[in-house]
Amino acid sequence: NFREVYPINVLHGYHDYYTYTIHFQNTGTAPAMNILIIDTLSTDLNMETFQVTSYSHYNVVSLTNNILTVRFPNIQLPDSTSNPESSMGFIQYRIKPNTGLALGTQIRNTANIYFDYNAPIITNTTINEYTPTGIVNHEIANSLKIFPNPTCNKITIINIDNSSKTKISILDVYGNKIKEKI
Repeated sequence: NFREVYPINVLHGYHDYYTYTIHFQNTGTAPAMNILIIDTLSTDLNMETFQVTSYSHYNVVSLTNNILTVRFPNIQLPDSTSNPESSMGFIQYRIKPNTGLALGTQIRNTANIYFDYNAPIITNTTINEYTPTGIVNHEIANSLKIFPNPTCNKITIINIDNSSKTKISILDVYGNKIKEKI
């Protein structure tokens, strides 16, 4: 149950789409009958440019002010113990930023995923930053450095903590696995 966005860090003045994907998996012990995602979008995004681009299951989407609500009614999503492959789903949308955002602006986004009547699962927070070069060095869990970001063909990954094994998966904007390495 996580979210991702592409691109991550952009040049000051960027005004193209951000593509967000919210992934969910039923890790409970029974099928999920209904799933609800509530995503409070940043006021730095232009709500008029919002478009759903892809999804795994039938859903009903509404966007009121900056609150995105995605309902997966009667989804009957199997639990991950009984059917790992079918226990997953996603929704993908794109949206443009407002014009004139200042250098250093960070667009943060987190979603809540409700499986039936259970407490919400809160996703990770994605951050889009307007930088002077479009490149920011990231430290993930204080053990990895990945750069440059964004990139076209080549990426450098440095494992700072050589004592631990790390599995790295590289996905394209649509969530397709491009490469995986341990």
